[in-house]
Amino acid sequence: MIFEQWRNKDSESPTIDGLSSIDLIIYVQMKFTSCETFVKFLKNQYLVDQMRDISDEDAPGLFHSLRVLVVVDGYDEKKDHGDSFLKDLASFLPRSQVVLTTRPECINECGKIFRSRLSWELIGFEEAERNKFASNIFKLVEEDTKIRSSKQKKFKDYLRTRESCLEPHLKLPLTLALLIFLWLEKYGNPEAMNGIRTASQLYYEIFEMLKEKLIEIRSNLKTGLPNTEDVDYVISVLHEKAFDQLKADQLLLLTDESREVIEQSCENGINPVEIFSAYLACDSTSELMFSFLHRSQMEYYSACTITQNLATGRSLSEYFDMADKRKYKETFTFLAGCLKQEGLLTTHCAALVELCKAVASKDDYNYWFSLLNETESQNLHTSEMYDETMKKEMNSCLPKKWTLKVQTLIAGLNLLACCPCVQIAELELKFPSNDDLKNISRLKPSLERLKHARKTLQQEPKTDLKLNLGGHMEDSINFLSDPLVYFCNWCKVIDFTGPIKVDSVERLLHSSHVTVRVNMLDTFNKIAEQSSKMKNLKQLLIIVSFRSQTLGTESPLQMSHKTAKIDLKFSKLIDKNVQKTIKFVNDACPRPRSFNQVTISGSLSFDDGVEIVKGLQGVVGKKVYIESSKYLNEEEKVTLMATALEERHGRSTFMCEWNGDQLKI
Repeated sequence: MIFEQWRNKDSESPTIDGLSSIDLIIYVQMKFTSCETFVKFLKNQYLVDQMRDISDEDAPGLFHSLRVLVVVDGYDEKKDHGDSFLKDLASFLPRSQVVLTTRPECINECGKIFRSRLSWELIGFEEAERNKFASNIFKLVEEDTKIRSSKQKKFKDYLRTRESCLEPHLKLPLTLALLIFLWLEKYGNPEAMNGIRTASQLYYEIFEMLKEKLIEIRSNLKTGLPNTEDVDYVISVLHEKAFDQLKADQLLLLTDESREVIEQSCENGINPVEIFSAYLACDSTSELMFSFLHRSQMEYYSACTITQNLATGRSLSEYFDMADKRKYKETFTFLAGCLKQEGLLTTHCAALVELCKAVASKDDYNYWFSLLNETESQNLHTSEMYDETMKKEMNSCLPKKWTLKVQTLIAGLNLLACCPCVQIAELELKFPSNDDLKNISRLKPSLERLKHARKTLQQEPKTDLKLNLGGHMEDSINFLSDPLVYFCNWCKVIDFTGPIKVDSVERLLHSSHVTVRVNMLDTFNKIAEQSSKMKNLKQLLIIVSFRSQTLGTESPLQMSHKTAKIDLKFSKLIDKNVQKTIKFVNDACPRPRSFNQVTISGSLSFDDGVEIVKGLQGVVGKKVYIESSKYLNEEEKVTLMATALEERHGRSTFMCEWNGDQLKI
């Protein structure tokens, strides 16, 4: 994609700003990079002919006048010397831009090498790019436009049903392409595809499909009898080799590494090239040199061979007794799925969780949910969806205080829903804003799942809940207009920011910091009534967003809390009327200076400002903030307060700001 846009200098929307001005793109594939220095890489792998007569000392001078873009592909697949190579690259091209592809967990590591020069991080592709990629795959296999369009739409619908459990793997183009081929292969058997609910099930079905294709081709070409057992045995050897290669951080199968696979293939009457061609990628830079398709293939194969050996009575500790367990982080999730499928998870669950605790922090909720998700039952009619032993072990993995942000919100909510036995002392939720439509669309099902799972849970003591929906204060579609209903049985709300309905106001009883948006008078009055009972309340901000003609002849109840700081903010004038808005504030005020700050927004003029300042004297104790689409000139900034305070001899109970400018008294 980047190379194509670079060649087409007139690209209207390049992926990288300034791409058309780049003089040279250098592509570094980390899994095939064997050089320890950047100059050796250029001379031995990348620009062999061009750099043949250039000395190491003269090489840097060739690049100083060029604008260079370095594409580092597969940082997570680097070899042992990968970091030292990249550090040398960074010092050799200090002003170059860097595009880097990697798994998300490696971003911090590579960020330390390139610091601020990492201009773009490519960690997969999202739904729009995924749909475009899928469209290109379908074009390769289906010529009829109408049929292709129909199948593509059905596949898109299928992906939506599997996104929550397979999303990390759907970010890999190769896995997505293989999934499309698998889906087309099973097109007449939707039950088979609907049974794929975990990553280990997905990879099992993909490689079973490749095996069936291999046997079919051998039969058609008469290269040998289609003996499944022979193929299975050779593949099991390939599984063992994958684990060896994973330990060595090596995707490429060199001659020595592939010898055992070759020997076993020949003993079973199979041409080794048939096995390699079916399951591996050919390295075009070397004759008949193969590598694993992706690191995830090695991780899945490693899990398969470990599971097979554990069935003979061996223990997990025999396999991971090395210092650096981080390279096996994703292998452990595959291992949970493989052990579950073979009925071995109960025996080895505790040991597996201990290994996971060594590679994942307690608050890595995405990882812990992916681990739990791999234990999903294949029996659709069971009442227990996930393995009970794993759910119990989760108690030792997870922290007592949770903070869920956009990146971890869905996984964290799903964990709480799947493991009602997990008790936490404090839960802080920061919901995505309205513009993050993808997370919003997935959020409500997760909340409904949580509500259903914990509806009968009477937990004591209740979990302290801090709920922040600041991005939904102006939620016109009311997607989360009453979010507290999802947490009512087992949580005690101590901090809340967001829209609220009248029925949920009582749930704020124990809160200390509250920011709410109300669009009905009965909700405002319920808060006013409730405030006297809120003994822990320290700060209350009510954003008043009444619709026109909401009030009629009714008046608001008075705020009765004596110690809390109470602020009012009017996102629009009540009935588009300054006087009604001022009267509302006065009616809600039980005693002098009850309100700490009042903010009024609208298309307000100088005269409106005078009315506001005059009308709120004695009601507001600290500040009146006016947000207006109109700006005051310098003379008006000086005279507004004086004009409003003529009857008070220039004395005001508050300071006043107009669009951030403090007005002089």
